[in-house]
Amino acid sequence: MLTFQTDIIIRGKKAEKYQTLKNIYDWDLVDIYMMSGVLGFINNKKDIQDNDSKSMANLPRTTLTSRSNRIEFLYEVITLSEEIESNVDNAIKLAFEDSSIDHPKKLYKQMLFDDYAMGGIDILYDMLSKVDYENQVDNIRDIIERYIDYSNIESKSLQEILEEEM
Repeated sequence: MLTFQTDIIIRGKKAEKYQTLKNIYDWDLVDIYMMSGVLGFINNKKDIQDNDSKSMANLPRTTLTSRSNRIEFLYEVITLSEEIESNVDNAIKLAFEDSSIDHPKKLYKQMLFDDYAMGGIDILYDMLSKVDYENQVDNIRDIIERYIDYSNIESKSLQEILEEEM
């Protein structure tokens, strides 16, 4: 089981986006971190933190540890997907072998996920920060359309997908 010895601290403009989404949706920062990492990975968008502002978002060690099973699963899947083309056996070992608290494999998996989470926060922020609460159905449609734009899904239009579901 993954354990966290320290908090994860996000700084700069990325932290401002984390805090804005936390305030709008009343979500835990850890949940935003996990969603951002997945979105960054799906859209192949990595980024780094900046220090352009003094803003800070703190993901507490206790909250990280309470969600460690989910976070570890995300770390493993993304590490496996990232490394699988270069060497299958090594990718499996890197992703799934148990690693101690300060083991380089654990650090690599976390840093990889962090890079995707920093890229994904921009996507998540753009998708959710300007949501109009008056009409929830239109909000969901807008979010789906924005996600389709980000991921370049062109095989079916949103209208075709919605008509299939009806």
